[in-house]
Amino acid sequence: MKQKALSLLLVLAICATLFVPALADGLTAKPTAASVFVDGETIAFDAYHIEGNNYFKLRDLAYVLNGTDKQFSVEWDGEAQKIILVSGEEYTPDGSEMQSKGEDSKVPTTTSSTIVIDDEEVELIAYHIEGNNYFKLRDIGKQFDIFIGWDGTNIHVETTREYDYDNEDVNVEVPVAEPPEVEDEEDGDEPGDPAEEIDEDIENTGDPAVDSEDEEDADPAE
Repeated sequence: MKQKALSLLLVLAICATLFVPALADGLTAKPTAASVFVDGETIAFDAYHIEGNNYFKLRDLAYVLNGTDKQFSVEWDGEAQKIILVSGEEYTPDGSEMQSKGEDSKVPTTTSSTIVIDDEEVELIAYHIEGNNYFKLRDIGKQFDIFIGWDGTNIHVETTREYDYDNEDVNVEVPVAEPPEVEDEEDGDEPGDPAEEIDEDIENTGDPAVDSEDEEDADPAE
C-alpha cells in the first residue's frame, strides 16, 4: 500500500513539473488600452500588456506593414518548431489577422519555438496566447528598423521615420502638426471699416468715438 502511495505521489510530482512552466510564472495578459497609430492611421490591433510592455500578434504586425518598406514575411516550420521571418518579403495572410481580442485578460505561456530572422537565430521574449505568438512591439521595431514612439497616450508606429535604438529613450517625442497660422487683421486700414466711416463735416475734436484708438483683434493662436 505504501509503495503504491509513493508511486502515485511521484507521478503527481512529475506532472506538476511539466505544467508549471506553461503558466509563464503566473503572468496575466491584459488587453492594451492605448490607441495605435501606424503612419498616422488608427489601427485596432490584437495586443496585450504583459509586465509593463505591449505585446502584439506577430501576424497582425506583418499584415499591417505589408506593402511598406518595412514589410516582412512570417512562416511556421512545424517540423523544426521554428518561426521564420524574412525582412523585405511580402507577407501572405492566413486568415487569422486582425481579429478582436475581446476585453478579458488571458493567461500567456512562454513561446518555446526557435525564432529565425533573415537566416539568423535570435532570442526574443515572446508569448503564446490562444494559438498565436505575441512579441514585444519594441523588439520587432528594433529587428526591422521600425520607429516605435509613445506620446504619453498613444503608441505610434512609423515606417518612414528613423530611430536610433542604440540610444533609446523610453518616452519618445512624437511630432505634432503645427496649427495653421492666423494672420492678424489690419486695424482700420481696409476700405469699408466702420471705424473709418466718419462724416468729414464732423470736427475731430473731443469726439470719443474718433479719439479712441481701435483695439487690436485678439490673436486666436494666443
